[in-house]
Amino acid sequence: MSFRPRSAEQNPNQEEIELDVEDAKVFTAFGIAFIIAIGTFIIAAIFFEWRMVAIAAIATLFLALLINIPYLTLLVQEAGEEEREKFTKQGR
Repeated sequence: MSFRPRSAEQNPNQEEIELDVEDAKVFTAFGIAFIIAIGTFIIAAIFFEWRMVAIAAIATLFLALLINIPYLTLLVQEAGEEEREKFTKQGR
C-alpha cells in the first residue's frame, strides 16, 4: 500500500521506505480504532436506550482502547515491520 511516487529507478531509497512504513502504521492504527469504534457503537445500541447510545458508545470505546493499548502498539509495530520487509525484499 504505497502512496508515494517512486523515482525513475525501481529501488526505493531509505527515505521512501520509512515514509511508507509510517503510512502503514497510521493506516493500521486508524483501521483498528475504526473497527473498535463500530463494535462499541453496536454493543451500545444493543444494551442501552437510544438516548444513551452515544454516551455508552464513547465510554465503551475508551474502555476498549484502554484494555487493548498493549496489543494495538504491537499490531502497529508489526505492520511497520511488514511494510519495511516488503520493500527490502523488493529492492534485492
